[in-house]
Amino acid sequence: MEAGTLRSVRSRQTYPAMSGKHGPRLATYATQINPLDVITVLGHDPRSDKRRFLTDQKIVELYDYMQRKTTGQRKDAIKHYIEDRLFPQSDLIGGFPAISIAVQYPITSEEISSAFPGVVNMSIDTGVHNKRVALDGLGRLSGALAWVDVALSGELTDAESAELQSALEDIAIPCVFYSPRPGQHPLTAEEMGQLFHDFNFKVTPVSAKDAIALDQSDPYIRATYNVAKNSQFIAKFGMDTRAASLGSKSKAIVVQPVLLRFIRAALEGQKYVEAARNTEISNPHLTAKSAPQVLGALTDFVDNFAEAMGHRWYDRNSIHLSSGGWQALGIIYHDVTFRLKNIDRAAFARTLATKIDWRRDAEIWNGLTTVKKDKKGNEATVLLGAGASLRREIVKRIRDATGLTTMLAELQDGEE
Repeated sequence: MEAGTLRSVRSRQTYPAMSGKHGPRLATYATQINPLDVITVLGHDPRSDKRRFLTDQKIVELYDYMQRKTTGQRKDAIKHYIEDRLFPQSDLIGGFPAISIAVQYPITSEEISSAFPGVVNMSIDTGVHNKRVALDGLGRLSGALAWVDVALSGELTDAESAELQSALEDIAIPCVFYSPRPGQHPLTAEEMGQLFHDFNFKVTPVSAKDAIALDQSDPYIRATYNVAKNSQFIAKFGMDTRAASLGSKSKAIVVQPVLLRFIRAALEGQKYVEAARNTEISNPHLTAKSAPQVLGALTDFVDNFAEAMGHRWYDRNSIHLSSGGWQALGIIYHDVTFRLKNIDRAAFARTLATKIDWRRDAEIWNGLTTVKKDKKGNEATVLLGAGASLRREIVKRIRDATGLTTMLAELQDGEE
């Protein structure tokens, strides 16, 4: 009997696939599976809350020890992503990277045509003796299986269940299977564990600035393009989407990550700007319906401020164009728009430009800046530090100088 073959096969799943060699030990099969087929293909439900039903302790240990736990919040986020981006009514394109599954015994395959080398019909033994493990993509699988649960829960009407199953049947999850090459011995538990490790730990994340530039689904990221295009004073010099900060040779007025923090601060407040980028906010001011109005108002505020600043608007050494300055301006906008509400925003924008001395060596910023010499011996005034503490201090001084501190205090007293 050939190495790596099973004496008997109880059941099989067959898919068309592109086959390939992956070193001397492994073969790969790239195909697509449907969410409704996931549990059949794996032979188990891989979600953390279902693992108590797994009888193979080695597989349980792999998932528990090696895989990051898919939190309820992350699973719900993926579930909502599928609904928003992959269901028939979706307005915005969406997609998942391929999931990866290790198969203990060699996958059998038959070439479809000699004219298309590597294009095969692959057949996976789904019997209990042939272990299969999700190496990568557990969160994606969990989100998809959450919809399968809803469809098969019995809580929907027959029509609703049929509609949901139809939507799920229209979703193909890209998948790559890793199995021993024909004639090779089955994968050991240790080898599966090694693959598990390599897939989950030998990863270099995309930089934050590149992730922001690429992500068109985040409404706040989309808002950066809107404001950068529609504000005449930003559009004149542009927004740099390729850098994390403005270099000496950059002609842009702002980099995208900084404008993103400004917009978040302006529309959702200080608490949100300090949260992680993927933090969901309840009752956001920026929605698909509100976007034209709220972004139009914010753009007008920027342009009123910039116009009143005159030539000082383009001074790259000015506090207002620092990362902390942009964020502080955003928080001040949030104060006058969503907290106080009865202030003339255009007039207040002009007040910010004329009443605040934005030069780094101005008296209002004492203690926040220092003078340093560059390599050529030239002196320059620079900010002391960065981050949340600097931003909070800039905000405090602007509020004190413009009377916002008193108005916000009175607002809080009235709420009490």
